[in-house]
Amino acid sequence: MATAYVRGVSWASCLAFHKDEKTWIHLVDRRSKIEVPAKFYTDALVIFHHVNAYEENGHLILDLISYTDNSLYDMFYLKNLDGSFEETAKIPSLPCCKRFVVPLQFDKDADVGLNLVHLPSTTASAVKEKDGSIYCQPEIVCEGIELPRINYDYNGRKYRYIYAAGVKWSPVPTQIVKFDILTKRKLRWEEEHCWPSEPVFVPSPNAKEEDD
Repeated sequence: MATAYVRGVSWASCLAFHKDEKTWIHLVDRRSKIEVPAKFYTDALVIFHHVNAYEENGHLILDLISYTDNSLYDMFYLKNLDGSFEETAKIPSLPCCKRFVVPLQFDKDADVGLNLVHLPSTTASAVKEKDGSIYCQPEIVCEGIELPRINYDYNGRKYRYIYAAGVKWSPVPTQIVKFDILTKRKLRWEEEHCWPSEPVFVPSPNAKEEDD
């Protein structure tokens, strides 16, 4: 990828997606600067944007937007960006906001097949495998949003609201979405002939609540 410009190729051509491979989750202790020895993984996925991450009761909560394949890479080649792009371009894999919950404190001698997540607020799981690795399966938080933003006063902290561009099966956003993680409700804005981009959260002066 570092030589892509010299070779006259796009960065996307330097990447390959392997649908049958694992996605490994690497954690580094911010205090010691040492990688956590436990091996965490999930199924193959493509990630463009992370939403937020924070610790809660011995778990790492990791929210991100992912796809099940790499079709979005190919969609934005110049040869495909013609006048009919908006009408013809369709996303085979809908962007999905997923919540992974990674246990930071668990019994190393736990039984194989045991779910190590003990948070009642999520359906995400982290199951110990025979080789000692931890298989993480996410909770599906929301579908059809991209370019996520939050109130960055809550960056690295427990939070409630995501602001994002709303997309369906086309990569062209047509909505701005405010998503409530607690209630799973969406507040949408859209207008004819308007194509919003990444929203930016601007807090009110003297704001008291996260979404003020």
